[in-house]
Amino acid sequence: MNSEIWEVLDLAPVRDRDAIRRAYARRLKVTSPEDDAEGFQALRAAYEKALASLDWDWAWDDDRVDAEPDAEIEDDGVTLDLDELHAIMGIRPDPTNFTRPPPLTGDDEHARRLQALEALVLAEQGSDPAALEAALAAILTSPAMETLTIAAQTEQQIAYLIAHNAPRADALVRPAINAFRWSRDRVRTRHDGLQDAVLARDADIIFRTGLWRDEGLRRTAFLALSRPLDQGPAWRDRHWPGFNAAMRDLLTEIDTRRPSLLADVNLESLAHWRAQALRPRLPTGTWLVAGVAPCAAAVIALFAPVDPLTKAGGAYVVGLVVVLAVACAWTFGIVPLRRLWRDTWDWRAPGWMRFGWAPASLALLLLATTAPAEDWATAVVGLCAAALALWAVVTSQAETDPTPGAWPLPLKLLVGQGLLVAWWGCLMTIAPKATPPALTLAFAGAAIVSAAGASSLPFLWYRETTRPLRFALILGLAGATLWTALQLLDPREATGGLPMAAGATAAVILAHRPLAGGLGPNTLQWRYRIQGFSVLIMLRAGTEPGWLTISGLWLLAGVVVALIGAIVVEKDL
Repeated sequence: MNSEIWEVLDLAPVRDRDAIRRAYARRLKVTSPEDDAEGFQALRAAYEKALASLDWDWAWDDDRVDAEPDAEIEDDGVTLDLDELHAIMGIRPDPTNFTRPPPLTGDDEHARRLQALEALVLAEQGSDPAALEAALAAILTSPAMETLTIAAQTEQQIAYLIAHNAPRADALVRPAINAFRWSRDRVRTRHDGLQDAVLARDADIIFRTGLWRDEGLRRTAFLALSRPLDQGPAWRDRHWPGFNAAMRDLLTEIDTRRPSLLADVNLESLAHWRAQALRPRLPTGTWLVAGVAPCAAAVIALFAPVDPLTKAGGAYVVGLVVVLAVACAWTFGIVPLRRLWRDTWDWRAPGWMRFGWAPASLALLLLATTAPAEDWATAVVGLCAAALALWAVVTSQAETDPTPGAWPLPLKLLVGQGLLVAWWGCLMTIAPKATPPALTLAFAGAAIVSAAGASSLPFLWYRETTRPLRFALILGLAGATLWTALQLLDPREATGGLPMAAGATAAVILAHRPLAGGLGPNTLQWRYRIQGFSVLIMLRAGTEPGWLTISGLWLLAGVVVALIGAIVVEKDL
């Protein structure tokens, strides 16, 4: 880069936008456009080149060159203005990407008033809101504003000054919006990114004010971001339940919806808390559980000589340890794998890698019905089921942090698979011959796979398959349902006996889940309630094959209803 621009600014070469602005403000005090017009032009040119160098170096560092603000993007013969594309995608404008408007020409007095306002904004000691508003009022009441060309140039100059100097120019945001009558409708009509950036800053100021007034964890998180690291939140606040979630939500808000809030935070603190948010971390409640377990074990050992109480206390301690182990496995094992999948494979993985766990889990469930009653076979089936469950959990939903309101996987398993899991549990009690250990492990893996893929499988069904293929799959599933019904009515040993009848029933029920959405949410809920209560009533149905036959056929009736709904939906598409 030409070293002359740094000599003019009296500044060593840096990549700090604020340092460049402060140097420009210092030089502006001794370089008056009235006394030294040539020197002022050289200073202004050096300032703009120094700011432009930041964007240029950034573009080459990332091995890409950004499009100009007025560039056009073509796709499938449709041309979209870049501002329109950003509006469709919900992207807020970044004011640092806009080119500075050309200097005002035509009225020297009016130009000096604009320069005076800019000098106040860039003042090293800080900006006085009253002085800024007075300088803006002097510009707005200038006789030159009667000229349309000068008024339009002034509007752009002020918009650029406000957008590029947050939070120093925050006192100008609302007065400028009111004076020039900027609005979202006008911005969309004119595709003016600078004015859109000012309006976005106005919304962010309101949001920031709400954070300051909030008495909850969001205010604590914002204080942690806006202060230096050595003045961060106290230990109690950092480890208070919900603080990490509030911090992640605020970081997401800044990164996606309110980028101008970067001007209000401490960049070192921001980098620190971003790193903290990406680090696997157990919830505070888990550590409480970890502390309760040994204490409970000590109390049981000292004060519980009665055998039933000792057993109950031991079960309690084992439960606490299991909860802690599952939480650790999820936080330090599953979450990093999901993040690695999202960052490196999700965007380029073939279909079998993203959805192969679904047919594989059903195939394992059917194969397990013929597994020999040996320990090695049970171990092999269990390992395969665990691998399929891990595969589905990691790849089915690549979001490391679930969306607000999303249910965790254990709750999805309990609610979404509740009827089927309850049916299988009853079957283990009433008809144990139908549920050997290997088949039960395969069923557990398939249930976890189905719960993990509750969001991915409907997408696969409706978006990744063609209509003829969906009709063929519906007919194939109808044939499998009919064969399973015949197997339930006459479970012969030659075709697998009771294990095959139970495994095939579970496989058909799990296989119909992606297409069951054709019934609509209300119908699905009522079908679930009716079948759930009916299965509980069927517990009084007598012998083991009789209960398996009656309950299995009743569950298959729900599958038939879903198949009819899927056919109706396909005809209407």
